[in-house]
Amino acid sequence: MGNDKTKIIVLILIVVVAFAFVIKGACKKPGARTRDRALLCTSCNHQFVQKIKSGQEEPFKCPNCKKKAAYYAWQCRDCEAVFKRPERPKPEMDAPPAMEPPTHQCPECGNYNVGPMPSGTESKE
Repeated sequence: MGNDKTKIIVLILIVVVAFAFVIKGACKKPGARTRDRALLCTSCNHQFVQKIKSGQEEPFKCPNCKKKAAYYAWQCRDCEAVFKRPERPKPEMDAPPAMEPPTHQCPECGNYNVGPMPSGTESKE
């Protein structure tokens, strides 16, 4: 008889713990993920990697000059120039989405072979 009470208590504890995990998972804020992102300060040219929460917007604070002038860093795959992420062109309201050639080009060599700088890249300073 005492063995049955122990089984019931253990079962209740398991259910309570499982319920707590479900509630904890459901209460997480959506979009609270963080990612390491390569950034470039347009004020002092400092390149660094920082954890960015999703939904957080540019500019970010530079750890070097302390100014809020850091933006996502992009890099040319050909000449390796590092620059601020280009502004996204705003679509026209009435125009359908079009498949156009890439519009972002390197400010140094003019090539279109550009993209986000890998976050594993260390500062070259």
